[in-house]
Amino acid sequence: MRWRSACHEVAGTAAVGGSAAVARIAGSAGVARTAGVGRLATIAMIRTIATLGTLATLATVPAAAAAAATTAAAAAPAGQVAVPPAHQPVMGSPAEGATPAAPAAPSRLVFALPASWVREPPSSGMRLAQAKIPGAAGPAELAIFYFGAGGGGTADANIERWIGQIDQPAAPPKRGAFATHGLGVTWVEVAGTMKPSTIGMGPATAQPGSRLLGAVVEGPGGPWFVKAIGPDATVAAARPAFLEMLHGLRTAAP
Repeated sequence: MRWRSACHEVAGTAAVGGSAAVARIAGSAGVARTAGVGRLATIAMIRTIATLGTLATLATVPAAAAAAATTAAAAAPAGQVAVPPAHQPVMGSPAEGATPAAPAAPSRLVFALPASWVREPPSSGMRLAQAKIPGAAGPAELAIFYFGAGGGGTADANIERWIGQIDQPAAPPKRGAFATHGLGVTWVEVAGTMKPSTIGMGPATAQPGSRLLGAVVEGPGGPWFVKAIGPDATVAAARPAFLEMLHGLRTAAP
C-alpha cells in the first residue's frame, strides 16, 4: 500500500510538473506567435503607408501639368492657341503652312540700236536681239546674248575668249570699262584674222581682215553679252555707235 501511495504521489507530481511545463511552453509559444504577428502587421502597415504616398505623388504630377497648361493658356492672347516651346516656329523662318515668296524675275535689258543698223529676227533662243551693220567693206553682224541670270561666265573669261577668236592680231587688243545706269560694262576691241567657228557667232572659214567688238554688261538679272564682228573697216567705223549704244543701256522690270 505504501508503495502504491508513493507511486501515486510520484505520478501526481510528475503530472502536475508536466502540466506546468506544457503550460509554460504553450505560453511561450503564444507570446512568440503574438510578437511575430505584431511585426508582420507593422511591416504591412509601413508598406501600405509608402504605397499611399507614392500614389499621392503620382496624382500630383498630372495636376501640376494641368495647372501649367492653364497658366500658359491664360497668358496667350485671346484667339491665339498657346504652342509648346518645342513646336514654336524658329525666328526668321516661314510660318508653318505659309508659302515662300517667289524669287524676283530677272530684269530685262533695254537698248536702242543705231538708226542705220538693220534689226533682224534672232536666229536662236539665246539671242535677245540681232542686227546687220551696213558698211562699204561689207555688212557686219551684231548680236546680244543672254543665258539667264548669272549665266554665261565672268567678264574676264569672255573677254579672253573673244581675244582668242582673232588670230594674228594687227595690234594689241583695246580694253575699256565704265558704269552706266547702274550697270557695269567691260568691252574689248581686237582686229586680225577671224578664226572659223562651228558654233555660235563666227565664220565657217578663217576670215583675214576682220574686227571684233565685244562687251559684257553686268547688273541685276545679268550678265548680257554684246558682240559685233565683220570686215575690219565696217566694224571700225561702227565703233563710236557701238560704244554709244552701250552707254545707253539700262534695265527695266520684266
